[in-house]
Amino acid sequence: MAINKLSKDSVSRFALERLRLSVKVLSYSARLNRKAKKIASNKAFFQKEHLFVSENARYHHLAYAFLTGRPYGLLERTTTNPPDFQRVRQLIVQYEPQCGYHHLMKPEWEAAFQEWLNG
Repeated sequence: MAINKLSKDSVSRFALERLRLSVKVLSYSARLNRKAKKIASNKAFFQKEHLFVSENARYHHLAYAFLTGRPYGLLERTTTNPPDFQRVRQLIVQYEPQCGYHHLMKPEWEAAFQEWLNG
């Protein structure tokens, strides 16, 4: 099943652009937190914030890559924990509300995501 066929039918170009910009903002925020953690006296606060922001950036990036058809193997070569499809699905619905959650509950989306993960 073609991932691009699924995504082109249900997600607008505007939603993809909003998702891409969110990826950039979250990535930049994660970098700033990492730099602030190096010079701060209270490193625990920045560590917690950095983990939250970097995980959020990861899932935004995965959702964007899944919708555009970029292979998963190029994104995360050394990861030990596989991504959660429920979070990716939640982000797709958040950025493209016209798509509808009921549309993404169809089994072909889950199958396309597993196919994408396996390469």
